[in-house]
Amino acid sequence: MANNISTILLASKAIDKIYKDNILLETVKAGPAYYLSKQLNKMRHPHTRAKGAVAKVNIYLKKHGETGEVVQPDNIDIPSNMNNYTHCIISTISSNALNLKRLDNFSGVTFVDIQGFLRGTKKNVNQKLIKLASLDCIKYIKGNKKEVSKFLKINSNNLKNKIIIETQGRQSIKVTRNNTETFFKIKNTVNPPNTIGAGDTFLASFTHYITQQYSTSATIKNSIKDTHKFLVSKL
Repeated sequence: MANNISTILLASKAIDKIYKDNILLETVKAGPAYYLSKQLNKMRHPHTRAKGAVAKVNIYLKKHGETGEVVQPDNIDIPSNMNNYTHCIISTISSNALNLKRLDNFSGVTFVDIQGFLRGTKKNVNQKLIKLASLDCIKYIKGNKKEVSKFLKINSNNLKNKIIIETQGRQSIKVTRNNTETFFKIKNTVNPPNTIGAGDTFLASFTHYITQQYSTSATIKNSIKDTHKFLVSKL
């Protein structure tokens, strides 16, 4: 572990009710904070979870993935001592969980999953995505193809020093930096009962390897392997 690394998770906590064919399968502790912390603990990466209200979410398992319904929204309290941390991971369930203005003066390297910021009214979503792009602390932005497309459509001229990580299902991961695109194929795939937590597992691993000064290429490849192991554990 590199010296003096301290990571703050601005991530949502949740209680998930998981349904299939309208039948409740289980109720579990979940949310981005849970899966991020679980993977970081596995990697012995020191981190702190910000406090906040716990969301309640219904997850509906379908043939080609999952859909979610936020029953009770999340809220994340940004601590006053943010600049004591060298790194930050942002992963929310809803777009209003976080007051992004409080990150204007944060100097740490920040990784963000934009999925949660796409939930809400069009006006609110656009405002949040523009604000994310304007924050100097945010260096790494992760999302799936649809999410990244929306983000880039709004922020095409405001991406200086941003690295975009686009997950493309089971096929590949695309990394865009300074208009240069690099693709990383996903060689091994599995068919778990669900993929809940996979995105946060990937983001946690990605953050860890970057803080350990791995190259972007090595970071992506190792994060793919770690996510594969996580998905295999669901079988």
